[in-house]
Amino acid sequence: MSQAELALTPNRAIFSVFGNIMNDPDLLRNPEVLLTERDFTNDFHKIIFVALHNIIYNDSKVSTVTSVDIDNYIASYPTHYKIWNDNKGMSFVEDAMRTNNESLFKTDYEKVKKFSLLRNYVENGIDVSDIFDYKSNDLKAISEGNKRIEQMSIPEIIEHYTQKAI
Repeated sequence: MSQAELALTPNRAIFSVFGNIMNDPDLLRNPEVLLTERDFTNDFHKIIFVALHNIIYNDSKVSTVTSVDIDNYIASYPTHYKIWNDNKGMSFVEDAMRTNNESLFKTDYEKVKKFSLLRNYVENGIDVSDIFDYKSNDLKAISEGNKRIEQMSIPEIIEHYTQKAI
């Protein structure tokens, strides 16, 4: 994983989003929630997302998704199952499911999408350091960048870089 991917991965928000979706699959079915595999940087998160997505969309009556459901789904794919087990997937999703806060879903979802957008800009050669200096080791700079991201909406981030490109 590149430095940009590592620094631009909101792990806690992803954890929360997964837990919320497991407890309420309708969150993922909501047409306003547009998550894709590209919103996640590491294989472990991608595997969980794809499993959740497929479990939820293969059965419209699913009202919760358990760790066992995900484990059973991933078990059919040996390479993915190894990644799942190596990362203690059962424990990870059980913790996510148990500790999520439904009232923070929208905020955490938006954070995942904002960081995904910033990674996309970086991948396309656009410098995002004016909003979030992901290369910095300065805790204050990182904290300020996180604050800027929290205060901006996704359309504002897009507008910012559109104006910058013009």
